[in-house]
Amino acid sequence: MLSAEFLMTTPQPFIAFLFPGQGSQAVGMGKELAEKYPIARQTFDEANDALGYKLSQLCFEGPEEKLRMTEITQPAILTASVAAWRVLNEKGITANFGPRCGRDNYFRRLRSHRAQSWKVHAGGSPRGRRRHGGDSGNGP
Repeated sequence: MLSAEFLMTTPQPFIAFLFPGQGSQAVGMGKELAEKYPIARQTFDEANDALGYKLSQLCFEGPEEKLRMTEITQPAILTASVAAWRVLNEKGITANFGPRCGRDNYFRRLRSHRAQSWKVHAGGSPRGRRRHGGDSGNGP
């Protein structure tokens, strides 16, 4: 058994979590985590509720064309990353280096994304209409 003195004086490795960005999305992302770990399933359920649509279904089953849409991709990658982060935390693996994204910040980002997405689909943002090809009426 390691002594407390040894643990206090021995340098610990730095652990940082790096998460993917847009372009790394793929149909099926997060599905295995959600099936295996309740905290991951809960994360996807919370995202579904916060966004007002079944993000989990789009992540797990597609279609790929819809998952590639920026307004879907961004919360999908964020949710899959937070699900993985929560699983690691439950296993006692925590980052001790770099910025932290707390649960409240995560849901604030989701709500903000939903509000921005709504503006784009309601025609409230000319920049958004150009970027997303206009208001298709098929919002997320």
